[in-house]
Amino acid sequence: MEIWGIAVSDIVDVANQTAEEAIARTLANRVQRVVTVRPIDCTECGDPIEEKRREVVAGTEHCAECAKYFAERDRLFNGGR
Repeated sequence: MEIWGIAVSDIVDVANQTAEEAIARTLANRVQRVVTVRPIDCTECGDPIEEKRREVVAGTEHCAECAKYFAERDRLFNGGR
């Protein structure tokens, strides 16, 4: 079976590979965080969260760059809302 000329099995393979890579990155980040993260570090990339951002966005876990990435990703996956 094909969708837009691409075999469905190929689409599924790429989706599975992408999901596995994302899981591996997440696990690697979590293991690294257990060892090195301070409360002022981004839980995604490990970079320091600017003090001003920590003051303005209480309880934030992400630096501004990662927060922007997640906001854009959420916007795209929620149909542009």
